[in-house]
Amino acid sequence: MKPMIGVYARISFDRDGEGAGVQRQQVDNRGLAAQRGWDVLREYTDNSMSAYKDDVVRPEFERLLADLESGEIDGFVAWKVDRITRQLRDLVRLMEIHKKQKFFIATVMDGEIDMSQVLMNALRFADAQQSSQTHSDRIRRKLLQNAIDGKPYGAPVRPYGYSQDRMTLDPVEATVVRKMGELFMNGYSYREIAWRLNETATLTRVGKPWYPDQIKKFLQRDRNAGYREVEGTRYPGQWEPIFSSDQWEAIQSMAKHRKAQTRQRPSNRRYLLTGMLHCGKCGGYLYGMTKSFSSGLVGTYQCRTQTETDRKGAGCGGCMVQSPPLDHFVRELICARLDTPLLSELIAASSVDQRSVRALLSEHEQLTIRAQQMIDDYADGTLDKPAYQRASARVAERLESVDREIQKHRRPKATLDLKPGDSVRAAWDANPDGWRRELIELLIERIEIMPATKRPAYSVDGNRFTLDPERVKIDWKM
Repeated sequence: MKPMIGVYARISFDRDGEGAGVQRQQVDNRGLAAQRGWDVLREYTDNSMSAYKDDVVRPEFERLLADLESGEIDGFVAWKVDRITRQLRDLVRLMEIHKKQKFFIATVMDGEIDMSQVLMNALRFADAQQSSQTHSDRIRRKLLQNAIDGKPYGAPVRPYGYSQDRMTLDPVEATVVRKMGELFMNGYSYREIAWRLNETATLTRVGKPWYPDQIKKFLQRDRNAGYREVEGTRYPGQWEPIFSSDQWEAIQSMAKHRKAQTRQRPSNRRYLLTGMLHCGKCGGYLYGMTKSFSSGLVGTYQCRTQTETDRKGAGCGGCMVQSPPLDHFVRELICARLDTPLLSELIAASSVDQRSVRALLSEHEQLTIRAQQMIDDYADGTLDKPAYQRASARVAERLESVDREIQKHRRPKATLDLKPGDSVRAAWDANPDGWRRELIELLIERIEIMPATKRPAYSVDGNRFTLDPERVKIDWKM
């Protein structure tokens, strides 16, 4: 009876993604099988998968091992030993299976592998492993030397913002990248930057719309600052930078600051004022949620209590307000406030002072480290409880002050499309909640909702709700 075998092919990196390399291997594998008179039962192909990296699992190789162990196939053909594996641990697995279920291995380039010759096989597989390590070391050394010499990354396509030589700036695209940085420092989110670019028909290099993740990647790309990083060390490049060093550091610091801020307040933004309202009893955030009233389901903002499954919203549970009347009330206050010379003042506001922001963000980072160090000192017994409470209160107070200063240096993005004489109310009605939130955050430091003592009626577009305006305490920034 003819042996029933498998044919295995692997390539570490398929640049084109078309699988041409593994297809050529399989043609040769099948040719050897036909020459030996073996019937090919199954084909196993791991395309663009490393056999050297410890964290890579090759699904087809695992299927091959399973079929060998179960006796489904009598052996297999591979193009070369290093196509099977570059790790001695995989040889050990093959040897363990061979003890229980005999099979054979043949290769197109290296001949047959005698599974009884343990030492010889170990040497052959060790040579494959060493070859891979040597190749990896050469690549790593080449990348390091290129970085030392100030050469750009050898990407297959030119990076956005640069000309074909990868050294000089593309004047149009570099301006777009700078605009991304400016908008980000002026308060825009990655999504809002993408919206702005797409609305103005400013598309990617291949003519497609921008996505938030792409914006984030471009703003974090070290080449834009004129350097490349290898193994934690920065090396200056010979190409033209898009951002100055100060601009680059300010953008990275602002990104860290925003990420930290999103962890400190509710992130679900289904309701307009989520993350902006504070409970008048405990000071915690109010969360948007739906509640049943006699008139039906109505959106509300509530101070949540800790539950058995969720302690994130651990508040006192002593404050609740209906969202439609509160949203309407805040809108009316803002429209009334901007129907004054204040609107012209906002429109004339200067852009971000990069150096001031950088200094503030650096101080914020140092204060955060200091706060963590105090927690460690308290846990280790270096600080007693009274000393810890005094020190942490001072740091928390300064952090809050620094946060306010950072916000003052942000240009009011929600007013960029407003001109003197425009109707703020019309703009409010025409724009989405994201625009409205930014306008609110531009004008208001804090909104506190006090517990209800009375429930007067409040009408919104002919619908009856309840809201006592005296419960709403607003701390205006300007």
